[in-house]
Amino acid sequence: MVTEHDRFAAALGAWALGICEPDEARAVEVHLDGCAECRSEVDEVSAVVAALPAGAPRPAVSPALRSRIFDVARMVRPPAPPAPDAAGWYRSEVVALEAVLSTLAPDGWQLPTRAGLSVRDLVVHLTANDARLGTQLHLDTDADRNDPAPRRWRAQADALLAAHPTQLVRLTDSRFPRRTYADALVQRAFETWVHAADISAALGTPERSVPAPLANRIATLGVDLLPWAFALVGVDRPGRTVDLRFTDGGEHRVAIVPAGGARGGYSDRSGAPDAVVTIETAEFCALMGNRRTPATLRRQVEGDPGLAADLLRVVSTLGCE
Repeated sequence: MVTEHDRFAAALGAWALGICEPDEARAVEVHLDGCAECRSEVDEVSAVVAALPAGAPRPAVSPALRSRIFDVARMVRPPAPPAPDAAGWYRSEVVALEAVLSTLAPDGWQLPTRAGLSVRDLVVHLTANDARLGTQLHLDTDADRNDPAPRRWRAQADALLAAHPTQLVRLTDSRFPRRTYADALVQRAFETWVHAADISAALGTPERSVPAPLANRIATLGVDLLPWAFALVGVDRPGRTVDLRFTDGGEHRVAIVPAGGARGGYSDRSGAPDAVVTIETAEFCALMGNRRTPATLRRQVEGDPGLAADLLRVVSTLGCE
C-alpha cells in the first residue's frame, strides 16, 4: 500500500531541483515541516544538486512524475480561511492609519515623507499594492476612480477584509512562491503599519510601535521567505547556516541554498551555525521594511561577520516597496 509519506517522498527529487510548480512545491514543504525523515533526505539530495555544474540543464519532468506530484498536491487539504489574528491585525493597522490620516490639514497631503513620496502619493502607492492582492481574487470595491485617495484605499482594504479565499496567493513581490491568504494579510498589515509610521514622522507626531504579536508574525514570514530571497539576491554560500535569535523570544536556523538550486532552507540543527545574529523582533521588522539599514541596525553578531552581513542585506530586500 502506498502511504501519504511515500507519495511525498517520491516528489522530493523534483522539489530539490526546483522544477515543481509553486503549488506543488508548497505541498511538499507542508509535509517537510512535520517529517524529519524527509528533511534528512532533502539534505542529501540538495548536496547532490549543489554539485551539479553551474550550467547544467534542468531535466524535463516526466508525465508520470508530474502526475504523482499533482496527486500529492491534491492530498493536501486546501488552506484554511485566514486565521482571526491575521485579519484582526490587518484591520487594526487599517484603523490606525485612518486615524493618522484624519489629523491631516488640507495642505498636509503634500507633505514629503521619508519614503520619498508625498503623503497623498504614499496612500496611492499603498492602495496599488493592496490592489495586487485584490486583483488576484477579482474583488470589486465601491470606490470610483475619481474618489479621493483615502476613500479608494479604505474601500480596497475593506474588500480584502471581507474576502475569505482558500487558494494560495501571490505576495507583493510575485517572484516568491504563493502563500496562504493569512500570510498575504500579514504582509498587508506590515506595509500599512510601515506607511502609517512614515506619515506620522512627516507630521512630527510619535510613531506607533508595531504590536508585538504582529511583529512576531511578520518576522516569521520573513524568515520563511529567506531561502528564496537569497537566490533572488544572488547570495551563493551553499551549506552555510545562520541562527537568528530574537531577544524577545524565538530562534530560527537559516540555511543558504544554492542560487537556482534547491529550495526550502532546511538544515540539520545538530551542528553549530556558521554565524549567529541576535536582534530585537521590532528591529528585524524595521530592516525588512527598509526603515533600518544593516549599518544602523541594533544587533549582535557571533561567528562569520561576512555571512551575517549577507543575511542582513537579504533581509532588507523583503519589504513591500
